[in-house]
Amino acid sequence: MGDEMESKKWRKYLFLIFVMIGLLSSSPVFSQVETLEDCFSKKSNASLKKLNKLKHLDSVDGRFYSEGVGKPASGMDWQTSFKPSKSLPKSKPSNMSQNEWAEDTCRFNAYKTHDSREGVPWCEGVPGTGIGEVVMGFADLENKGYFYILPGVNGLRKNLESYSRPSEIVVHYLLPLEVGAGQAGGKIFSSVIYWGKQSVKLSAEPGYQKIEMPEYKEMLKHVKGLARVGHPFVLVAIEIKSVIEGKENKEHTCIDDIGNFKDEAFYKKATLRD
Repeated sequence: MGDEMESKKWRKYLFLIFVMIGLLSSSPVFSQVETLEDCFSKKSNASLKKLNKLKHLDSVDGRFYSEGVGKPASGMDWQTSFKPSKSLPKSKPSNMSQNEWAEDTCRFNAYKTHDSREGVPWCEGVPGTGIGEVVMGFADLENKGYFYILPGVNGLRKNLESYSRPSEIVVHYLLPLEVGAGQAGGKIFSSVIYWGKQSVKLSAEPGYQKIEMPEYKEMLKHVKGLARVGHPFVLVAIEIKSVIEGKENKEHTCIDDIGNFKDEAFYKKATLRD
């Protein structure tokens, strides 16, 4: 009887020890810091240029991480090119950590269209004005049959006029059939299918522009209630077809924001301060 009680006591102690080890290893203090990939090493997503060849319900290659997941280089998967900071050298300076360097190299990638902020945009990074380049954001499908786009570099009128901005675009709609969560937060979109496309002529006036999704109800019906979706989202890929050329920096076409996560008042506010 005594031996049995002693055995139970030891099993209890061992269990508590394993629990403590598990808690300590998951603590940020004891967790190993992930080494981030830089955006000079990681390439943009050239496959987004093939969206025009896809048919309704075709599979789309790739898994897409939102910015909240904490992998800055994953913003490269949401674009076909981007314009990095001119001031950055092409290799890591000795006075910077790898993660600081990686974050700086990724600072102006497609995630800039996800942050609901004007003045710090994504700009394409190819020769010419970027006709045919693609950048992708995502939008909430729950009771929202529209999303907003903010063309150009906003904040100051001189910046809006200096850089090119889209005039005619094609919106490609992609539906993720699985929506997961990252360990550090954010969304992971996978099992993505192609839904369809829509041609849009944007206004030359500054400010957010509302784009109605013509098959919103059909898209929502397709994903609503799927076990691995939870909350329904749509990925919106913007293909540049023509531009309003800028005065000084016409070779760079820029977009400030894509999304619908703020209230209507936010999207009606002035985006220029002068």
